Amino acid sequence: MTNWSEEKREAVKIRTQKWVNDFMEDPFFKELTEEQQDHAGFAVDVFANYMYDYEKQMPEEWTVESLMSCCTEILPRKISSDEDFFEELPHILEAYFLFLDKKGYIKNGKELAKVVLEIADEIAEEGSNPDNWGMAKTFMMAAIEAGIDPTDSVEVNKFISVYNNKMQASNYLMEEVVERGRDIDRVMNELPHSQWIDILPNMLGEEEMEKYLDEDFFQKTLDTFFEGTEKGLDVEVIMKDFSPAQQAIVLGFIKDQLHEEGHNVDEIMEVRPKGRGRIVSLRTTPKVGRNAPCPCGSGKKYKRCCGK
Repeated sequence: MTNWSEEKREAVKIRTQKWVNDFMEDPFFKELTEEQQDHAGFAVDVFANYMYDYEKQMPEEWTVESLMSCCTEILPRKISSDEDFFEELPHILEAYFLFLDKKGYIKNGKELAKVVLEIADEIAEEGSNPDNWGMAKTFMMAAIEAGIDPTDSVEVNKFISVYNNKMQASNYLMEEVVERGRDIDRVMNELPHSQWIDILPNMLGEEEMEKYLDEDFFQKTLDTFFEGTEKGLDVEVIMKDFSPAQQAIVLGFIKDQLHEEGHNVDEIMEVRPKGRGRIVSLRTTPKVGRNAPCPCGSGKKYKRCCGK
């Protein structure tokens, strides 16, 4: 192990670039699939850099222990790539290690190649497990999943604003509920709906989340909800006995429909006092101004008729 320095890190970078160029002309590289070849330069580069930055090892110092740590802990936490990349990574590194061993650049290339294939399943599993992601990767993977091009700075900045909004809501909930022991429903009703109906599915718990993701359960919940609305029942009455998963399904569906129709969620969803807490209701008609004609057709102003 060597002491970290900017000069040595630059030396790793330069050496890696030269070795990668040579590797791409070698038979070991040509045996990789086309997709693996496309990712090879990036994969080798980040591996070498992180082995130095986190394990403090120059290429000739690479050990099996550091290889395992880098591939199953550091790269999954840092690299914002999909599961396919982490499935390809062991095969890319195997070929690269064998190339380095053949060239005499490192002495234990064959051993490293053998080990990286032995832990291939673990690398793929850890790389796709959100519990292992750092903050930066969590954000970027959320952006990619939302269809954001990570190279589009304008779209990324917009997503940052929305993402931070959700994170602030989550942090507030954790502080109020976990640290102060407050009732979760009351805390959620203190938040803007543009925040809480987005984060509700993430708070359901494992059992309720399984229901939320079940297509049959999802459809039956919506059918029950719309049967109630067709009978003229108030939304609050229909949802009163709904489980958390059912509430999340209905609220998420409403939110999506409102957005598709060009409505602002906070203009449609209302919060009004009820005892010490607050409840949510859904307006089924557009909001009417106090001095506007009453929508009932009486000819009177709304404030003098149904708005009393």
